[in-house]
Amino acid sequence: MTSVEFWQQLPPFEYLVTYSFNRGPKLQQLQHAADQEKRALRLQLLSSTGPQLQQFRAALRRCEAFSSELLNSPLTTDGSAFNLTATPITTLDAAAAREIGALLSRAVLRHFDWMCSPVYRDALAFHAADGRLRSVLNICFQCDRMRTGTGHEVQADAAVYQELKTLLQRLGHPIADGLEV
Repeated sequence: MTSVEFWQQLPPFEYLVTYSFNRGPKLQQLQHAADQEKRALRLQLLSSTGPQLQQFRAALRRCEAFSSELLNSPLTTDGSAFNLTATPITTLDAAAAREIGALLSRAVLRHFDWMCSPVYRDALAFHAADGRLRSVLNICFQCDRMRTGTGHEVQADAAVYQELKTLLQRLGHPIADGLEV
């Protein structure tokens, strides 16, 4: 779907919150804890026998899967559970929402498919007046990619990404290129 279609199909919302995730101290702490657990499991594998061996191998596989899935996780899973590393940054008012809507409503004239795998680190969460989450737009500013909370790719014009990044930064949402922030 295009960003225009996303904006047109967006359920009614009262406010939106920007989130930063898959970076910063929360991610570093989770990665450190997972690395420690993997080291401990590998040591246990060296001295285990029989049934314990299979148990420790399975635990190591789960730990390794957690590490690899951590960076590939969007802001929400199943529409409600937030990423463990997510931090709400700023709540945007109606005027800011209109600015974002104007950017996302631009026709897609130029779109690039970079040869990278997106790591979504920023998101817009659209909420109803009672606080219910209505929709999510995950954003990877490094790859110029967006994905809805339900997993649909959203294509935007190439110029939209830089303008959206600048707008969010102006509104108080810091965006960095790597794991910092």
